[in-house]
Amino acid sequence: MLVAGLVWVRLDTAWHFRPIQPASPGACTAVSGVMGVEDIAIDPNTGRAFLSICDRRAVAEGKPAGGGIYTYDLNRPDAVPVRIDGGQVVDFQPHGIGLLIRENAAVALFVVNHGEGRHAVERFDLDGPGLSGRKTFTAPALVSPNDVAAVDTERFYVTNDHGSRGDAGKVLEDYLGLKRSNVVYYDGRRFRTVAENIGYANGIALRQDGRRVFVAATTEGTVRVYGREAATGALTLQQTIDCGTAVDNIDVDAAGALWIGAHPKPLKFLLHARSAAQRSPSEVLRLTIEPSGAISRRTVYLDDGARLSGCSVGAMQGNRLLIGSVFEPFFLDCRMASLPAPQLSEEKFDEQ
Repeated sequence: MLVAGLVWVRLDTAWHFRPIQPASPGACTAVSGVMGVEDIAIDPNTGRAFLSICDRRAVAEGKPAGGGIYTYDLNRPDAVPVRIDGGQVVDFQPHGIGLLIRENAAVALFVVNHGEGRHAVERFDLDGPGLSGRKTFTAPALVSPNDVAAVDTERFYVTNDHGSRGDAGKVLEDYLGLKRSNVVYYDGRRFRTVAENIGYANGIALRQDGRRVFVAATTEGTVRVYGREAATGALTLQQTIDCGTAVDNIDVDAAGALWIGAHPKPLKFLLHARSAAQRSPSEVLRLTIEPSGAISRRTVYLDDGARLSGCSVGAMQGNRLLIGSVFEPFFLDCRMASLPAPQLSEEKFDEQ
């Protein structure tokens, strides 16, 4: 009975009993030809979306990852994903990506890469339609890197989604919800830990003014808001926002709202990771800070996994919402008609 009770508590805290009532922001079209669009970053000045592609099931089977960086032009009605990395990386296994925009122009793309037998962050310069000038950053501090957020061409933050290097330790962290992950900062010379004791640190993003850093804590179901010291890169926890779902990647739109891909039932996602036949619900949230300081949380997209399984990212530009997933051979391009009414939280955001 004790074991059964513990299992029930774990299922309950992982939102396993949450009812799924499908919701869509408008007409969504499946864009095929790409496998595992785990992360998406959109240049708001050009409408050009950057897609992180990797066949993770193939990797698990010891086969080529087929990984690469693709673009998708939101301005073209006949747009198709186009690969732009030019094969610079022989064994490319992209994960989270971060787009660096300076003076209203995208200048570099940072990519977490698990290929070539190591964990690394790759920086590519944006050179017309393609990528060039690859520079690789790697260090023991990159234990299990997931996502990256750039400050400038030489400084950036990276989330480590686990504190354990071995598979057994990672499984324990996932199923027991242990808070062993962290955020590391590269200051142009070395990596150092700037935030720790996080339950599966996943997506990371900077506010446009660089004063705040947002971190998705997947097993906690929260977004952590950190104040950032510009001179040193140090982070100070200011707010923890309860999302009631296993949050994944974070995209910040032009108005400062957070768009977050999420797994409403993360234990089902773990089963989906083992078999495509096991479907996992998908969700996209929009978080905004109201003038009153209250946090507005809206579910923009929700699916039981039949349409899209294992959502990892939602990125918005204008009335277009692109939704990617960890394993699916397509992503969704949704034309938003309207947004659901906000669900105001009692939480307050501290700007001090």
